[in-house]
Amino acid sequence: MTPVSRLPPRATRIVYDVAADKASAQDAEILGVQVGAPVQRKRSLCYDAAGQVIEYGESLLPAEHETVFVYAIRNTRDVGEE
Repeated sequence: MTPVSRLPPRATRIVYDVAADKASAQDAEILGVQVGAPVQRKRSLCYDAAGQVIEYGESLLPAEHETVFVYAIRNTRDVGEE
C-alpha cells in the first residue's frame, strides 16, 4: 500500500475559463485559419487544499469545434477520515 505522504495531491477546487476571441497571427498559423478568425480559448486550473495550483492547462480551438463539458461530482472521504 502506498504511504499517504506519497499520494498525489487532490484537487479541491477546479476553475475553467472559456472565452471567444479572434485568432492572432501566431494562432492563425498554428490552427490553419485566417488572422482574426473566431477561436475558443480555454484554461483550467486545479488547486489543492492549501490553495496551490497542482494542474494547469490551456487550449486553443477554431470556433467551429463544439465545446461540451461533462462533470462528474463524487462525494469521497479523505484518508484517515472516519
